[in-house]
Amino acid sequence: MRNIVVLDTPSNLGLRPPAPGTVPGCYKLAGALREQRIVVGVPPRL
Repeated sequence: MRNIVVLDTPSNLGLRPPAPGTVPGCYKLAGALREQRIVVGVPPRL
C-alpha cells in the first residue's frame, strides 16, 4: 500500500523564483486544495 502525503503549505520547490516584489503563484495553493476538499479523507499525521 502506498502512503499519500499532502503538504498543506505554500511551496515553490521546483519552480522558478518569483520576480522581486511579487507574491509567488503557489501562495494560494494550500487554501485552494482545502476549498476543493482534496484532502478530505486523508487522515492527518504529524
